[in-house]
Amino acid sequence: MRVLVTRAIEDAERTALKLQARGHVPVLAPLRHCESVAGTVPPGDYAAMLATSRHAFAGEPLPEGLSALPCYCVGQRTAEAARHAGFHHAEALGGDGAALAAALAERLPKGARLVYLAGSPRHSALEDGLAACGFHVTVHSRYAMVRVTRLPDEAGEALRAGALDAALHYSAESARAFLTLVEADGLLPQAQKIPHLCLSAAIAAVFPPGFRLFTAKIAEEDALLALLEST
Repeated sequence: MRVLVTRAIEDAERTALKLQARGHVPVLAPLRHCESVAGTVPPGDYAAMLATSRHAFAGEPLPEGLSALPCYCVGQRTAEAARHAGFHHAEALGGDGAALAAALAERLPKGARLVYLAGSPRHSALEDGLAACGFHVTVHSRYAMVRVTRLPDEAGEALRAGALDAALHYSAESARAFLTLVEADGLLPQAQKIPHLCLSAAIAAVFPPGFRLFTAKIAEEDALLALLEST
């Protein structure tokens, strides 16, 4: 199968290797790129740091004192990036922001002060879930995911020629970017013909009626790739 991968290039290249190992042909279409955001974490008596992406640890180093705090993350790759950045205790809890908030509600005392190393744009599920549980969250912007202005040539040509068998979507914002770009190129009818495999229900919800949508059973890449065998 020829599979469209709509991730930032570093992540897309890793996914490409997994697809090739399964006998598929990846077509990389990075629709966003990461830009670091400068700034300092406000002082405070924090109980933990939070991160939902490895990009939170790119750019300028965080103050050394923060690395002594536990860092709770969405996904193992984010936790690995936290450890590489110097956090002594970095742990993956859940596959998305809502799951991380629920896990922290069982682990940390109500009213704890937390720092969220956030990106822009971002989904509000983590912050909303933590606020509902009585936590005090300081959002510290670390990076921005910036959309490309046009669909990559290889992706556009493959869609136009009907040469794609499926598309992988890893975030709601990238899915929105995909829809905007294919519509701008007049390729919406072609995009509707192929299966769109989404890492979560929140991503699938971005698509309007008329698309063939499949959602991974759990928000992990292996579960997403397993859908290729059933589409």
